[in-house]
Parts: sequence; structure tokens; C-alpha cells
Amino acid sequence: MYQILIDRFATTKPKHCEKLNEYCGGSIPGIMDKVSYLEELGVDGIVLSPIVDQMPHGYHGYWTKDLTKVNPAYGTEEDVREMVILLHERKMKVIVDVNMNHAGSQKINASNPRDVSLLKPFDKPEHYHSDNCSLIHDSDYERGSYFLEHCKLYGLPDFNHENPVVWQGLMQWVRDHVDKYGFDGIRVDAARHINRNFLNHIPETGPPIPAYYEVVNTDMAYVSGYATGDYGAIYNYPLYFVLKDIFVPGPKQKPMSALGDWIVKQSPKAQGRLMLNFLDNNDLPRFLYRIGEGGGVAEATMVALYHNALLAMMGMEGLPAILFGSEQNARGRLNYSDPLKVDNWRQPLWHHGYNTSTSTYQLIKKVLWVRQRTNGLHAFKSIPVYMDHQVLVWARGPAIFAVSNAGQPSKIPSQRVLWDNATAGLGPYGTPSLVCNILDEYPLKDCGVLVPGNISRLHLTSDPKLYVPKEYITEYLSVLKIRKKEGDRVSEETKNDPAVLPFTMWKAMPEPPKIQIQAQKRLPRSWRPGTVTLNGNPSWVWHTFPQLPCGAR
Repeated sequence: MYQILIDRFATTKPKHCEKLNEYCGGSIPGIMDKVSYLEELGVDGIVLSPIVDQMPHGYHGYWTKDLTKVNPAYGTEEDVREMVILLHERKMKVIVDVNMNHAGSQKINASNPRDVSLLKPFDKPEHYHSDNCSLIHDSDYERGSYFLEHCKLYGLPDFNHENPVVWQGLMQWVRDHVDKYGFDGIRVDAARHINRNFLNHIPETGPPIPAYYEVVNTDMAYVSGYATGDYGAIYNYPLYFVLKDIFVPGPKQKPMSALGDWIVKQSPKAQGRLMLNFLDNNDLPRFLYRIGEGGGVAEATMVALYHNALLAMMGMEGLPAILFGSEQNARGRLNYSDPLKVDNWRQPLWHHGYNTSTSTYQLIKKVLWVRQRTNGLHAFKSIPVYMDHQVLVWARGPAIFAVSNAGQPSKIPSQRVLWDNATAGLGPYGTPSLVCNILDEYPLKDCGVLVPGNISRLHLTSDPKLYVPKEYITEYLSVLKIRKKEGDRVSEETKNDPAVLPFTMWKAMPEPPKIQIQAQKRLPRSWRPGTVTLNGNPSWVWHTFPQLPCGAR
């Protein structure tokens, strides 16, 4: 998954943005312009920040003004529908962020009828909790579930889910929101602060809606408890905190073996629920900034630690979620003392550019390709093979992951021994298998042979390594050659051709005649292929028009 903050990912009118606490110009059409960029990275789904209308300065999407309208700064309803259709055509799922915990901004007094009259559709004081408390400092979050669910998160008006109007209204809104635009699921923002009984009833509004719950806590058992039913998933904050402790240099830095222990002892507490693993998200300082936060860390060391942390995150059980810009080494801190937030963790991606040849972009691309090649590795558990204070090696199906927090090649021996329990990557019936490091610039030069029952040696350094069967490497290189040939051919054929317009120029073309199409009724999500039959009712049939050109929709 690729997480997008709409105002900061892409724009059709790029310009340098100085005031990062204001709108910078990112938009839905901007996202559509960069679909090929996402496709080349290997993205098969995006998590979109909230699209609804916002209070002033609410560029991020979490200061809701009107749930029923699309934020005009992002685009129109038609833009949203067009984007979803385009992404679906590219075989990408679209998850939308929904804020059902709070509304408005800190300037709204939820007890003042005049203030809350600005908020739609919940415009009365009784629609919000009246408790005189806020959640701001770390200690505020340890006061128990009542305070977590009733107090104002950073002083924002808190929805009163116990009020039937709010309960039923939000339930109906989220159903309509998903169906209106064709979203494939929702990300539930601040789920820890929402009445859990309310969350559990969302699936009852109709065909199941896949939901990804944001619950900030280090306890895997507690966090995973929010993902009830077959369509629930959680953001893997427990893994994030462990990775931060291991890869961020400092006096309290933990050894690599701590991650091996986490795999064995903590990961199983998820009880099979889907987890979204991440290093960066919309609410946290960039991980690359975290690594260098203490000072005295060389740039090369920072990038090496960052790459190892990325591979660790993407190789764990769960679904990797990449925040926009992570592939371009975006960095930035949460700095409340800077009124302009110039050094902000939400910098526009067009400040960094969309380079597809950087080492980080290529690392993510290769790992995502391996995951897709193995059906997401979902069928395979993580099995630690070797660990010490600087190195962790684990196996998942045909892949072997090796990461280090040494940071510098001189600090780690070049050879490590993988004992005879290293069964990953073995051929049929346990026959010997040749595995190679797909992350290497020349992957066929960094290989090793795994022999059942014997000691196996792999050449390990402080660089992250992903060993896969040699045939994977051959297949990957073949795919790259085919794509390059196709790209060169299209580029040559369209060069200097005035009939070929870039997508950004399509808006300038004259509108075609309006065409009315009677569409097929939408089938409920809960129906499965093979169980649906159509009757003779003509309303189930597409009506074709002979005057339509081939390929028109």
C-alpha cells in the first residue's frame, strides 16, 4: 500500500511551497498524473487521506467541516470517481481515510451552538461530548478507555457516538461514502478514541467494508483486538516502536536480536489478523529524520540504517504501507516552534521529485516485486535463522531476509553461518537451491547454495539483503528488459507527434457530446464469483449504443 496525503503528493501546477501549515496545491488530478510512477514502483493499492471539505488550514484532511462535500482544494466529485476508475484499471485498490472521531478545528467550541452550526451534518452541541478534557500529553493517554473515547483529541470537538443521531448518521455516511465513489475499504483514523461498540457495528451497514484501524499502542494483543471479523486490519504500531528502538542510534538503541524476539513472542499475538507495517505515516516525524536526530551520524550511515529498516518492515508478516516520499528519502521533523513549519515532515513530494532510479526507490520496487511474485508471502511465517546484536536473518517461504543495524561495513564480519535449519529457498523435496541477493546491483554475483542438513554460508554485510531463488532473479531481469524495450518503442514512435498529448493536456481538449448510459446495478461486495446468477430482468443488462467508438465508456 502507498499512503497519500492529497495536498502533498502531486499537483498539476507545481511550485515551491513555503508555508507548510497551509495548502500547497496537491490534488486528485495530480494523483492521476502520477499513476505510472506508482505503477512502476509496484504499488497495488493506495491509502488516500480524507477527501471531505475542511475547516480553514485543514490541508491534511483531519479538520472536517462538511462530511457530505468533497474538499474543493482537491478537486470535484467527478475527479474522485475518475481517479478510482483509473486506479482500478491499473489493478490498484483505493482505501480512503475516514475521520469518525472528531470534527472541526481547535477554534471550534463544541458547547457553543453558533460554533458547531458550521459543522455538517452534525451541527448541534449534543452531537459532541461535553467532557471538559483534552488528550495532548503522553500521560493523558494512560487514563483509561473512558477518557480516550470522550476527551478531545488535541482539543478537537469529539463526536458523541452514544447519541443515536450521531451513531446512525455516521454509519449511513460511511456506507454512502464508500459506495458513491467505489472505494475498496476505509482507514479508520484515531480508532483508539472511538467507541469500540460503534466500530464493531460498521460491518452491519451492508456488504462488508474492509477497515484498517489506527490504534497507537505498543501492545500487540491490545491493538489487534480492534480488528474484529474477517474484514478488519490494524496498523502495526507495535512493530514500528520496535524498529525505532533498533535502528535509531543512541544510548538506548536495542540489538538486532530484539527484533528476532519480537517475531517469536509478540507477532503471534496478532492472532492471524492482517497488519499494515510502516516506518512513516502522516502523524510521525520521518524515520530517516529519526535516525539522524541525535546528530553525529554520517549521511551514508543514515541511509544504510534506513534501507535496513525498510527491508525489515517490508519483510515482516503483514502488508507494507509506504508513505508518500519515503521512496525519495523524504525527511522532516514535527516542529511546533516553527510557525511556518518549513522543516516539516509533510513536505510536498514535488520538492524532492519523482526519480525512479534512486537506491531507495529501487529497493522498495524489488521487494514489492518479490512479494507479488510469491502472492504477498501471505502463506509463510517468519522463521528466525540467525541473530546477534548486529544481524538478524529470517526466512519466509522462498525468501531469506538479512538486516543489520551496524550502519558501517567495517563494523560487521563479512561472513556469517546459517545452520542447517535454513530450509528457506530449498528446491522441491528439500533439494539444494541456489539463492541470490536481488537487492544487489549485480544480483547474480551475490549468491549462496542451501543444502539440506549441511551448514550454509551467505556473504553478509551491513547492507540489507534479500535472497531469493536464482530463477526469480532471471525472471525479474527479463521483466525489466521487456519494459525498457516497450518504453523505448513508445517513446520513439510518439516523438514529435502532435497527435500524442500528455495526460495533463487532456483537460484542454473540447468536451465530447454528452452520452447517456444505463449501467448495470452494483453487486454487493459480499457476493462471491460463481454464486451470482442474473435473471431475465432487463435492468441487469448493459445497453449498448452503436454510435459509441470502440473503447469508450
